[in-house]
Amino acid sequence: MSEDFFKTEKVLLTGGNQFALTSDYMYAGRIDREGNRKLVMANRREKFGQFFYTSQFKKGEKELDYSIIESESGAVFLYVKHDGNDDQGNVYVSDAHGKSFSLSFKDAIRSENGLVDFEEVASLEGVIIANQESENMAQFEAA
Repeated sequence: MSEDFFKTEKVLLTGGNQFALTSDYMYAGRIDREGNRKLVMANRREKFGQFFYTSQFKKGEKELDYSIIESESGAVFLYVKHDGNDDQGNVYVSDAHGKSFSLSFKDAIRSENGLVDFEEVASLEGVIIANQESENMAQFEAA
């Protein structure tokens, strides 16, 4: 980063390999020294230079990939692929500051190009429609 047309510069993040911008935040996927992936963020309304680690998502499971799903309500939904199944992961919802996440639903389906089958119902705050993989899929296929 530079504030003087690169007469001087400052490195804000090392090891970043994925970036996403929402209206309020900049997220970066980062690989730490032990080879673990972590998600860091910066508030775009504050001066860049201060990155915050987000909370742990699932204790004991590695974070392998992310997809940011910006919400009309201002919350940020975040798809996290953990160890295990290649085509499903968990969706988390952010707090009002976009820094801390809590589990919204498990086993969400994501396409090969990173799109999560997820839709927010604008007229009903807090209601979302999403595809979720279930152990009882055979029961629905037979119907």
